[in-house]
Amino acid sequence: MKGALWSSCFILLLLAVPSCAFHSPHDRIASTSSRYNLHCQPFTKLHSSTSDATTDTVADAETEDSTANKEALGNLEMTLQKRLVRLSPNNWVENDFSEFVNLGVLSLICLAVLAKVSLVNQDITRGWTAAEISVRVPLDNWNDYIKVLSESPIETKAVTSATVYTIGDIIAQQTEGTKIGELDRLRTLRSLLAGFIGHGPMSHIWYNFSENIFESYLHWTAWWSFFPKVVLDQAMWSPLWNNTYIILLGLMKRES
Repeated sequence: MKGALWSSCFILLLLAVPSCAFHSPHDRIASTSSRYNLHCQPFTKLHSSTSDATTDTVADAETEDSTANKEALGNLEMTLQKRLVRLSPNNWVENDFSEFVNLGVLSLICLAVLAKVSLVNQDITRGWTAAEISVRVPLDNWNDYIKVLSESPIETKAVTSATVYTIGDIIAQQTEGTKIGELDRLRTLRSLLAGFIGHGPMSHIWYNFSENIFESYLHWTAWWSFFPKVVLDQAMWSPLWNNTYIILLGLMKRES
């Protein structure tokens, strides 16, 4: 009877204890590992994808930094080469000679213009006061210009445009940081010729045509007529001349 009771208690104990309690340590470790993988797999995948994205971002940033550094080094190298060329003895002599030529040409032109302007009344200024000379000289020069303009309008406007375009190109080069000894004389000459053979004659034809339209056909001669004149000038003449100027410079530079 006691043996049967002990047997029944032993069987109940076997049924009450979980079967995993009798698994081997290896089996328990494998089971725990599988449960860990089951719970941590999403976090592992997220960490892996985040790491890959971070690696790609760092690689892209390093590539951009490398490209920017290469460009910066290239620009620095070009700047240093230009400075070394400027500092070379041969370039000193060349720049000094170019500066001497440019200053000489500009000085001669300025002296010639001043002499022509100041001596316009040299035959009749004897006995004049300084105030009379300062008033009469500008007026007489202007009257002489008007007289020449009426006698030879196209030639006068051509010379005027050539002068303005020459001065404008020199100022533009100076604004770009070019020194007087490094002025591009061929560029200035091209601007001079563009004003002489292009802007002067073409402006003469255009403005005579425009004035004829407003005065002879539209009869707009009141003070407000300059408003439509400006609109017409900007809408038709400006695009025409700008394109012509670019074409002339391209032809003189032999560009296709």
